[in-house]
Amino acid sequence: MPRRWRSFWGLAGLLPLGLLLGQLVGQPDESAPAPPPAISINGQPLPAEVIAAGAEQRAGARAYETAVLAELIRQAADGAEVWPTATETETALADLVATTFDGDDARYRAWLAEGGRDEATLRAEVATQLAAFRLRTKDAQISDEDLRTYYDEHRDAYRRSARFTYRIIHLPWPTRDGRPVTDEEARRTAERELGRIRTPADFPAAAARLSIDPDGERLGGRVGPVPAELLPPEFLAPFADAQPDQIITHPVRLDQRYVLLQFLHLQPAVEGTFEQVRAQVRADLVRGQLQPQEAFLTSLLKDAKIDAGTSRYAGVPLTPTWTSPSGLSAPGWLR
Repeated sequence: MPRRWRSFWGLAGLLPLGLLLGQLVGQPDESAPAPPPAISINGQPLPAEVIAAGAEQRAGARAYETAVLAELIRQAADGAEVWPTATETETALADLVATTFDGDDARYRAWLAEGGRDEATLRAEVATQLAAFRLRTKDAQISDEDLRTYYDEHRDAYRRSARFTYRIIHLPWPTRDGRPVTDEEARRTAERELGRIRTPADFPAAAARLSIDPDGERLGGRVGPVPAELLPPEFLAPFADAQPDQIITHPVRLDQRYVLLQFLHLQPAVEGTFEQVRAQVRADLVRGQLQPQEAFLTSLLKDAKIDAGTSRYAGVPLTPTWTSPSGLSAPGWLR
C-alpha cells in the first residue's frame, strides 16, 4: 500500500522538532551569508516560531483534537478501502471551489492569500472529508431504482445554465464645475479610457486604476462565473461573439454609468443527464442515511490507543469535536 498523508493539520508545536532535525541532518556552512528572514518588520526578523507559538496557545488543543480524529479517519478508511484517490480528491476540491467561489479561480486564490492558507492543507482536508463521508454512509442501502427515482424528482437541480466570466471597469460619471456632464460627454470620456488600454493583459491594471468598484483593485475587475440568467442584459450582445480575453470595443451603459468590459470565457450549459451526474445523485440521496457526526467520531475514539508521550498534549481529553482548518464545507461533511 502506498504511503499516504498521515495528518492533515501540522501542529505548530512540531516546528521545534523540524528545526532540531535540520540540525541533526547537517550543520550549515558558517561562511555562507545568512538567508534573509521570511518575514521582517522594519528590517527586523519576525521568526516563524513566534507566530506558530501564538497560534498554538490559542488553538493548539483544538488542532490536536482534530488532527487525531483525521488520523483515525484515515486508518479506518484504509481498512475499509474507501480512502479517495488523488483524482477523486482533485475533483472534490474543484467542486468545492465551484460552489463556494462560483468557480472563480481568482476569488479562490485571493481567499487563500488573504488568510495565509495553504492549498496542500486544504486538499488534505478534502480527502479526509471524503473518506469520512464514505465511512458514515457505508451501510446505506441505495438501489439503482432509488437513484433513478431521485434523479427524476430533482432533475432541474442537475442542470446548469451557461456561465460567463469577464472583467469590468465601472467608470465614475464625469463632472464639470461640480455638475455631471451630458451622456454624450460621458460616453466620449469612456471611449478615451478604453483607447488607453492597449492589450488584453493591460485590462486588470486599468481596472485597479480606474474602477470605482472595490473588486477593481482587488481582483482586476474579474467577475464570475455568472449564470446567464443573472448576467446584465446589456452584456449579452457584446459577449455573443466575443473571443476569450477579448476587450469589448465600445463602452456599455449600465444603470447610471458607463462600463468597460473584457470577455474572459464561457462555460457552456450542462444538461445533466443521469449518467453524467449519477455519482452526485447517489451522494445527495445517501446524505439522508448519514451516521450522525457525534456518533461517528465517538466510535473512532472509543477503542483508539492514543499516546501523547511527554508532549504538551499529554492528558488533554479528546472529544468528538471537529474543527475545520479552512472553514469550508460541503453537504454531508463534518462541521
